[in-house]
Amino acid sequence: MALIDDVQLARLHNNPSTFKNFSFLQSFTRPADAIAYSVGDAINNSTSAPVALSQDLASQGVPVGAVLEITDTMVVVNNATQLENMAVCISGVPLTLANDNAAFALTLAQVQSGQVSFIPVSGGVSTSRPMTNATMVENDFTYTTIPLTGTTLYVTLLANAARTPVSGEVYTVGIFGRIL
Repeated sequence: MALIDDVQLARLHNNPSTFKNFSFLQSFTRPADAIAYSVGDAINNSTSAPVALSQDLASQGVPVGAVLEITDTMVVVNNATQLENMAVCISGVPLTLANDNAAFALTLAQVQSGQVSFIPVSGGVSTSRPMTNATMVENDFTYTTIPLTGTTLYVTLLANAARTPVSGEVYTVGIFGRIL
């Protein structure tokens, strides 16, 4: 499927009734250690056999090969004690992942697919809200398009700054947008 061009995208934006929304919400628990992350390290669920977050969006009306427009991205981290600064890697093709705390890298095929995007998110610790010691980092000005191969969206995280995590932190990733 050809990527949507700027003219087509502008026409769609001028007629919002053509959009159908989708949402992606998945969580993982990072390993039970407190090994510091370096810039560019993978943040995921295993030090030996990581699995990307994924969600089949067919039940939300996403057809095979659709193009998604990402409008909002958030990450909630429980037990966070410091500023979060990371990137959400969103892909329309399965991702080959590095182990938690290892250098994150994509394969050449993944890069050439045009189906991978990185969205930076950052935020601070909330100790006065109901989510005590939780951090919600978000980017609500994303507007990135992702073409899918099938109907599944794949997601992983990487560190954009050095950070020492809390053992067993739970990360919840939310991605919201429209089906183009």
